[in-house]
Amino acid sequence: MSTSNIDLVEIKNFLVEIAQTAGKLIREKSGKVNFDDKKNDLLYTGVKGHGSFLNGEKLPLRPSAALTLQSALVAIEWGSDRSGNNFKIKTDAFTSLAAETKDGGAFAHGFRSLGSAALNICGVATGSLDCYWEGGCYAWDVCAGWIVLSEAGGRIVGGNPGDWDTPLDSRVYLAVRGGEGQEQFIKDFWSHVKGNLEYEH
Repeated sequence: MSTSNIDLVEIKNFLVEIAQTAGKLIREKSGKVNFDDKKNDLLYTGVKGHGSFLNGEKLPLRPSAALTLQSALVAIEWGSDRSGNNFKIKTDAFTSLAAETKDGGAFAHGFRSLGSAALNICGVATGSLDCYWEGGCYAWDVCAGWIVLSEAGGRIVGGNPGDWDTPLDSRVYLAVRGGEGQEQFIKDFWSHVKGNLEYEH
């Protein structure tokens, strides 16, 4: 279980994540993310083989369109460590994803930061975000969202290029919604990540 207080424009918010796993096999059990924003109580749930839901409504909330970087709404987080090689890799990747294609960039449609790995992953599960890339968070930050996304047709791979089957405790993740071209989207995203993010476990 993981809890977070998220301060958004002086509004106190509270997030609870609960996940049941079989060892490190997050794909085998269930997850729940509850976000209380003082106005709307958002409850994301997912159970292996039984789908995922937002307040009882099946995810994703809309049909999954084809995935391309140019149309992508990308969730990112800066993290608390804003120096050194990991920070440089992150900022270089953000710049490359945002830059115009004539300059070698992806010209991604836009970027969002919801302040929580679980909320970002659940945003991908709903289809309101196309992907979420992060390095530095822990297994307890992603495990509940992971099952919600997986049951909505999405996928989590490693945030470092070529890591197709990342372990739960890798601390470097790329979450991608379901949709046509998912595998190519992942490869295209990775082409903008120069180097490997490395975090202690």
